[in-house]
Amino acid sequence: MAQGMKELRRRIRSVTSIQKITRAMEMVATTRLRRMQGKAEGARPYADAIKAFSALLAGGAVKLSSPLTTARAKVGRIAVLVISSDRGLCGAYNANVFRKVSAFLGEKKDVPLDLYTLGKKARTHYARRMAIKHAYLDEVEKLGFRRAREIAREMTDLFLKGSEAGGVDEAYVVFTRFVSVGKQVTTVDRLLPITGDAGGAAPNAGDAGAAKPAQASAQILLEPSPQELFDQLMPKSLAMRTFAAMLDSMASEQAARRMAMKAATDAAGEMIGTLTRKYNRARQETITKELLDIVGGAEALA
Repeated sequence: MAQGMKELRRRIRSVTSIQKITRAMEMVATTRLRRMQGKAEGARPYADAIKAFSALLAGGAVKLSSPLTTARAKVGRIAVLVISSDRGLCGAYNANVFRKVSAFLGEKKDVPLDLYTLGKKARTHYARRMAIKHAYLDEVEKLGFRRAREIAREMTDLFLKGSEAGGVDEAYVVFTRFVSVGKQVTTVDRLLPITGDAGGAAPNAGDAGAAKPAQASAQILLEPSPQELFDQLMPKSLAMRTFAAMLDSMASEQAARRMAMKAATDAAGEMIGTLTRKYNRARQETITKELLDIVGGAEALA
């Protein structure tokens, strides 16, 4: 029994040490989540302004077009950028991303694929499963808008080449969209060609707000021309969408890690309680046995 009590004490100390670590990691993830969430919310006004101005231009009387908004008649090759985390201990965050990629590749199984990875977990995961066209070695948490713009420019160059010249006809990004602290949604977003949802097309004619951009653009004198402004806005819009995907992924990673560490801390607390009850029961049994031995010995001497 003494050996069993010693083992229980050792397990209680071990679980208590793990609980301290998980609680500290939960606090760190909470702090980082506030910072990442602030960055994501801070970038949205700029992205919304670009989208609104693009809709303003596209809603005018002048018909605008851009190579980045032109869909290919036949898709010969696609590019997929997968954004994961650099570290683990974030629950099912990375597993959900990889599951989403597998489902998407199942839909596009007849189209050749160029895989691009951002994040150590995606790089190590796909290194054993499929060919990686290019793995970005950047740390996800240290990425800024300048780096997002460079990656978006690389995707743009591939799209402008086309599959016949060694490029791609479509480009996608797989990331985790941050909705709230308790909800993150794994998403596949088409970067190229840019659709109307990204600000590259005019609103629907039946929309109540569609007439406002058209009327406003007719009253605004633009210099340079609307087409030139439209061509300038399309790359910026693509860079902002790429940067927003990175920010959402960063915030979602910290939210998932916070939830995972909180669950681990709570599970450790429950385990400590169970082991403590077992230890107290074993200790009580030992004390009772010793008392019985003493009483039996006293009676024998009497």
